[in-house]
Amino acid sequence: IDGTVVRVNSRVGRFADTVDDDRPLFVIDNLEKLEMKINVSEYSIGKVAVGQKARISADILGGETEEGVITAISPTGEMKSSGSTERVIPTTIQIQNQDTKLIAGINARAQIVLNEAKDVWVVPMGAVLDKEDGSYLATVENGAAKLVPVERGVESDTAVEVKGETLTEGFVYITSPSPMMTDGMPVTV
Repeated sequence: IDGTVVRVNSRVGRFADTVDDDRPLFVIDNLEKLEMKINVSEYSIGKVAVGQKARISADILGGETEEGVITAISPTGEMKSSGSTERVIPTTIQIQNQDTKLIAGINARAQIVLNEAKDVWVVPMGAVLDKEDGSYLATVENGAAKLVPVERGVESDTAVEVKGETLTEGFVYITSPSPMMTDGMPVTV
């Protein structure tokens, strides 16, 4: 195979059939295509798919991140640890940048990008009023509440993307409207 010998677990003059602790004589890695092995919780694996992006961080990167892509998800799970009943699914992420500072054999962290949206309107989760007939942002016009229809997009734990025809730069909305608020209800700013 093509690769670089990164470990030699033997000495010159030693018989090839005698190894310590069942280790291989040599370890050969392909350093041209770095991969990262992670274990994804069984509770989160349903959100993960081959082809999704991941952001890789490690101390060696000095605060920067590298981009990776999920290339494989094991078809079977395994025990997380001996004291836990949770199972994890081995997942492989391939590092995209061939000129990375990352090196084989170090510890790194991965954040899998589940959803992504760029150049969109984002508001706090509590600013969106969900009613039976749709979602709304509440604004104030002439001392009365006005409900502006919006469509939800990508969500995080604290914020949500909103889409709407009347949304413009500088749009003023109520950040925590009452669930009982209705169109035309008197409000004080």
